Amino acid sequence: MIPKFLHAINLLEQPFTEILEECQPDCLVADMLFPWATGVASKLGIPRLYFNGTSFFAMCVLDSVRRFEPYKRAESDFEPFVVPGLPDLIKKTKLQLPTYFRDSTEQNLLREFMGQIWESDLNSYGVLMNSFRELEPAYSEHYRKKKENEVTKEWLAEGFEKRMEGKGLIIRGWAPQLLILEHEAVGDLLKIGVAVGAQEWSRHEKKILVKKEDIEKSMSRLMVGEEAEEIRNRAMALKEMARRATEEGSSYSDVNALLEELRALKRSKEIATSL
Repeated sequence: MIPKFLHAINLLEQPFTEILEECQPDCLVADMLFPWATGVASKLGIPRLYFNGTSFFAMCVLDSVRRFEPYKRAESDFEPFVVPGLPDLIKKTKLQLPTYFRDSTEQNLLREFMGQIWESDLNSYGVLMNSFRELEPAYSEHYRKKKENEVTKEWLAEGFEKRMEGKGLIIRGWAPQLLILEHEAVGDLLKIGVAVGAQEWSRHEKKILVKKEDIEKSMSRLMVGEEAEEIRNRAMALKEMARRATEEGSSYSDVNALLEELRALKRSKEIATSL
């Protein structure tokens, strides 16, 4: 289904371009899955903002893996290797990497598609990230350096707020597509979740990655005991931090700064056109 899916994404470019030509918007916000959006926006003379629903941490790890290819020095799928150039010591195995880093016809298509996404990111006007500065300050700054002279903005989507609902407990490592990098940030860096033992990145739902007893142990760690209380306290503290970021903190000021920047860009274009 992957080739068909990628083909379907590309088929959207022409009708979407026609809609933009008709509506004449001042700015385009497009998900990372539409790399052609940067070129479309450029042709229409409007800025394209690249929306990324993951985290600064996940994108920094993937970027370093893509740039330096440390997995190629590992002798087996299970041998840990260090991901270079990051604020923390991050170790991965080949099995924990996205499948598009592996060799096959199918994965080559995905690898090419991800290359287009990365290029689209670097050439876009700016980035809207599902995060906020106080949550992962080291990786927010690291991502900015990666972007070099590109304009980077942060945005706190509702997604993180939903993660923190209730008691704020999160189990790391169990999902149909096993988003190991995202869950590593939740469990190991933020310490608001626990691992369930998954050691492989997979998008196959029927593949057994975690045993029943491992899930039971993780649930027990989350529900009772001193560790569970510490996790709850940290999660609630981050929830309050997220609320402040959107109401009066970094996300609020960054979004307002972005809007003002876009207004100024529009005014300058209007002046240039009138001349």
